[in-house]
Amino acid sequence: MKKTLLRLSIFLFLFLISIKGFSQVFMEGTNEINAGIGFGSHYYGGYGTGFSSTPALTLTFDHGFRQIEDIKGTIGLGGIIGFQGSTYNWNDGLGDSYKQHWQNIIIAPRVTYHADFITSENWDLYASLFMGLRIENYTFTSNNPNYNALYEGNYGGVNFAAGITVGAAYYFTPLIGAFAELGYDVAYFKVGVSFKTGGTEKE
Repeated sequence: MKKTLLRLSIFLFLFLISIKGFSQVFMEGTNEINAGIGFGSHYYGGYGTGFSSTPALTLTFDHGFRQIEDIKGTIGLGGIIGFQGSTYNWNDGLGDSYKQHWQNIIIAPRVTYHADFITSENWDLYASLFMGLRIENYTFTSNNPNYNALYEGNYGGVNFAAGITVGAAYYFTPLIGAFAELGYDVAYFKVGVSFKTGGTEKE
């Protein structure tokens, strides 16, 4: 699954940069906020009866730090906050049951590359990399004390997290747009709304 997604991400990025119309929507001084909803849990996923997963919620901030002519793009600095939860409910049909719940919160700085080698007033093509913290929480509850003894019980902690994505945003107005991202962070695929201000094109 991960190898397939990585190949698809690379293909999507190469495909997008081959299409005319992408470019300098994001420049030095631009401030961009993306609010998104994600699908496909990166940490805990499952299928079938009893399993449910909430869509991931993400909020990212990106500031246009430096436009670099040599790489035909703008480097952005910012961060990501993400949340995702999954639950598994089981019962034996005779009255015994248990519930497992996983919750993950991502808090991390993020670096982005925004392509600006083709002129466009609407499209923004970008890739991102983040490294930071994943706050994990797990709870187990059951009406049968024997199950409580068998499972690990409740736990939580802070772990290292890293991820990479490719994405594209289309701005309907100079300040408001929509985006889609594919890759690894708190979800495999995200869509949402984009808001931006500022930005000065480097001569």
